[in-house]
Amino acid sequence: MCPLFVLAVCFLLVDVLMVACAGTLRGFGLLRRHNRGIACGGHPRKEYEAPCKEYEALRTPVASAFRNTHSTYRIFIVSSSAGDSSRPISPSSRPGLTRRRLVAGAAWAAPVVVASSVIPAYAASDEEGECTGPYEDSTMITAGDGVKKVAVLTVPAGAKRMRFTAVGGAGGTNYTVADAGSGAMVEGSMAVRGGQTITLTAGSGGIGNGELKPAEGGDGYGVGGSSKASSPVPANVVSAINDLTRISGGVTGRGGMSAVLYSASGGGSSAIEVDGVPMIVAGGGGGAGVLASYATVLPNPANAGAVRPTAHYSLDSSGGEHQFSTGGGAGSGDGDGSPGFVGFTSYEAQSEPILTVNPGSGAAGGVGGAGGEKLNPPTVDGSVIGFSSTSTQKLVSTATAGAAGASGFRAKGADGVASYSYQWDQTPEGTDNRPSNAGELFNGYQSVVSGGGGAGYGGGGSGAALSVSARVVSQKWNNDSARARYAVGSVQLAGGGAGGGTFMDSTVRIMDLGWALNAPNGPGERGAGYIEVAFCF
Repeated sequence: MCPLFVLAVCFLLVDVLMVACAGTLRGFGLLRRHNRGIACGGHPRKEYEAPCKEYEALRTPVASAFRNTHSTYRIFIVSSSAGDSSRPISPSSRPGLTRRRLVAGAAWAAPVVVASSVIPAYAASDEEGECTGPYEDSTMITAGDGVKKVAVLTVPAGAKRMRFTAVGGAGGTNYTVADAGSGAMVEGSMAVRGGQTITLTAGSGGIGNGELKPAEGGDGYGVGGSSKASSPVPANVVSAINDLTRISGGVTGRGGMSAVLYSASGGGSSAIEVDGVPMIVAGGGGGAGVLASYATVLPNPANAGAVRPTAHYSLDSSGGEHQFSTGGGAGSGDGDGSPGFVGFTSYEAQSEPILTVNPGSGAAGGVGGAGGEKLNPPTVDGSVIGFSSTSTQKLVSTATAGAAGASGFRAKGADGVASYSYQWDQTPEGTDNRPSNAGELFNGYQSVVSGGGGAGYGGGGSGAALSVSARVVSQKWNNDSARARYAVGSVQLAGGGAGGGTFMDSTVRIMDLGWALNAPNGPGERGAGYIEVAFCF
C-alpha cells in the first residue's frame, strides 16, 4: 500500500505542476486550445512535441502502476470566468473526458485542482465489475510502408471486455518546416463476448516523395487522398515553351523556370470492427502543401538596384514573411478533423499583395470536409511588381478550389487539386539586345498539386492551389532601359489536406482521444497507424 500511496502522490504533484505551468506554456504556444479543451501537440507542430512527450514520460510509468486497481477519483475545476461555478467531474459519468483532458481543461480554466482520491482513468475504466483480472492475450498490428495491415481475431471464451488503442496514419510532408497532420489516437474499452469476430485494420501514413514526385494516399480502412493530379498546363503552351527553352520535357534546369510540383498525401484510417460492425474509426492526418518561387536570373546587372519578382521562400524556416501550408490533424476532441495552417508569402521587392492559399476543412460527423476555398490570383499592378501581360510577354495565373472528402465510415480523403501558370515570351527574334539564353530566362510553365486529405469517419478536404505569374514593372531586365523585356517569375502555393474524422460507438468507454503525434519529420517518411487490443475475463 505504501508504494502505491507514494506513486499516487507523485502523480498528483506532476499534474498540479502542469497546471501551474500552463499559463507559461500557453504563452510560448506549447499548449493550444482545440474544440472542447486544450490539445497537447496540435497538428502537431514540432515545437509542441517535446513538452508533450516529456509530460507523457512522467505520466505513463505512474499510470501503469494503477492499471488493474479499481478506485475512483474526482477532480474539481475552479473556473476563473464569471458565471462558471466550481463543479466536480467524474470520468465514469463523462467517458469522453480523460485524466489528461481534465487536467488540461483545468489548466485552461483556472489554477486550482483539488483531488479526493487520485487514481488514473485506466484504473477507473472497468469499475462496473465486469472484469476481475488483468488484461491479457494482447495483439498489436502496425501498418506497412504504404499498405494497411489487417488482422482477424476471435474473442477468447470467457472474455468480458476488450481494451484497445487505435491510431490512424499520419499525413506526409516534403519539408522539415511544413508539418504533416497527425493521425488520431483513441484509447478505451468495450464489452465483448467469447466467439465474436474482431477485425483490426491499421492505416498507413501518407508520404511526401519530394516536391517533384506525386504521392499515393496511405492505405487503410479508408484511403488517404493522393497528390497525383495531372498537370493542367495546356498542351500547346507546353510544346511552345519547351521549344523555346530547348530543354527536353520542360524540366527545370539551365536557368529555366518550368516545374511540376506535388504536395504530400493524406494518411489512411484505422478501425476496429466487431462482427462486421465498425466500433472505432481513427482518422488519418492530412498531407502538407507546397511553396516555391521561380524568377528570371539577373547576370551582371547593368545598374545597381536591379530586381526580380521573387517571393519570400526558404526551406529552413516557415512563418513570419512566408509560411508553408500544413496538414491538418485527424479527429480529436469531438471527433472532427482539423484543418492545417494557411500558406502565404509576399514578394521581396514589394510587401503587397500577400499571396495566400487555404487548407482543406476537416471532416465532421461522418461528412467529408470541404476543399480549401479558392483565392483568385492578383491582377492589379503594384509600383514594383505587376501581374499584367505586355504585347510581347504573356503572363497567365490560375487558382483552383480544393476537393471535398468522401462521407461515411470508410471515407477516402480528398485528392489534391492542381493549378497552373506560365510566362510566354513572344518578342520577335530580331529585337535588339536579345540575350543568347532569352528562351530560358523569360519562359516557363508551372503547376502545383495540393495536399491530400486524411481518411476517416468522413474524409478530410484537400487544400486549394494557387499559381501566380508576375513581372517587374518598375524597370527593364537587369535595370537596363535599353532592354526589350521585363524580368518575370512565378509563385506556387498549395494548401495542405485536412484530417479525417474519428468515430466512437456510443457503447464504447473512451479513456483518451487526441492526436497520436506520429507525423513524419520530412520527405520519404511515413507515420504509420497501429492498433493494440487485450482482453480481460
